[in-house]
Amino acid sequence: MRNLKNIVKKFLSRKIQINGIGFHCASVIYMYISIVIFLVLWVKPIYSILSISAIIFAFFKYYNKTKKNLKNCSPIYVSIGLLLLIFIIIILLGILLGWTGKFKQADDWYKHNSILMDLTNKSWPVYYENGNEKSMLTYYLGQYIVPGFVGKLFSSFNVAQITNGIWAMIGLFIAILGVFKITKSDNKEKQLATLIIIMLFSSCVTLSQDIGKLIIPDKVEANGHWFTFYDNYKLQLSSNIVLLRWVMPQCIIPWIILSLLYDNRSDIQNYALIAIPSVFYATLPAIGIIISLITFVFIKAIKEKKILKILKEIFSISNVIILLTLGLILIAYFSGNIFSEKPKDIGIAFLSYGGENVLIYLIFILCFVPYTILLFKNNKKNSFYWIATILLLILPFMKIGLYNDLLMRTSIISLYIYMILCIKELYNNNSKLMIKIMLMFFLVLRKLFRNK
Repeated sequence: MRNLKNIVKKFLSRKIQINGIGFHCASVIYMYISIVIFLVLWVKPIYSILSISAIIFAFFKYYNKTKKNLKNCSPIYVSIGLLLLIFIIIILLGILLGWTGKFKQADDWYKHNSILMDLTNKSWPVYYENGNEKSMLTYYLGQYIVPGFVGKLFSSFNVAQITNGIWAMIGLFIAILGVFKITKSDNKEKQLATLIIIMLFSSCVTLSQDIGKLIIPDKVEANGHWFTFYDNYKLQLSSNIVLLRWVMPQCIIPWIILSLLYDNRSDIQNYALIAIPSVFYATLPAIGIIISLITFVFIKAIKEKKILKILKEIFSISNVIILLTLGLILIAYFSGNIFSEKPKDIGIAFLSYGGENVLIYLIFILCFVPYTILLFKNNKKNSFYWIATILLLILPFMKIGLYNDLLMRTSIISLYIYMILCIKELYNNNSKLMIKIMLMFFLVLRKLFRNK
């Protein structure tokens, strides 16, 4: 018995590197499994063969380049015991949030479940008929393809739901390891602290709501994570737990993509391979990712002043073949949705904050400005910091969707970056104690005070 305990203890204490080539390969493979199944079962063979061949070629180019870049990287390890604990927490969280359909689900799951049911019960590609009209299911299907495929194999929507939860759990596990990698959480204490911050992170919505009620009580209807429903203004910066409960397909893959790009932002020649999956999984967060990549290219061009070299990297063989195959296929797939006529109230619109309504804007940005100020000193030369901040400042002026999904979902990119920078600031030995205390206060602000 004692020998068995020692064997188990020794096994659980073994450590696995999380910032090596294995993490990058696992992340890319996870993102592309759904895409490959989609290409095989939804797209004409000639196009799917060309696209899959391009993906394989680009993947090996990425593998070789990344492996070379990681040679001088200091390894970060996580014990098997802690990895198991993290996955158990993720399983419990996923079940409680309704991912497997066994617990109460958020209202958005009516849509998720309808898509999953059609993928399970209908022939692929999925078509709908209305009289003489016929249309294809056009949606960002990345999260649902694998569960729908498994559900179809077993002719069971219940199996599809359970698979959907398991598939999301695997993705969240990879995403959390990605945060460990970026923040250099290199010991058990940091890793546990990082895990807690990931689960609790949110904007300072409590602060902005309470100040709004004091200054413009007749215009602010603070309800949960919503800042205001006043007139045409519907503003929300979703916390991580809200994202995981309501729209986990739209946050998990963007988090994984950002974990790959954060330390490899200068690897322009592989941008297409890493970024394209975001379009298939989460269209609005993909906007933030694309803006980030364009900014990195622009910054690199200014710093290096080697335009021909930058152009060569942009038009690398990997980028070109991915864009000309998978990129064009996704454009064709989404074109029916993009170019179709939409009701006026869900199309793109611009919001004005003129006159006294400027107070709505100024009070709303208090949701993130405390982080902006506290992170400024050590991140004023960090392009990620400025991308996140400028996006958050600009997005409230635009509106897409009845509930302004553009702000809610594109801001996922900015809030993830802020979370990363907050964690790095807390672990920075050179950071002032007062900044750390203030950051911790704002990180737990929503948990300490009840919205009224």
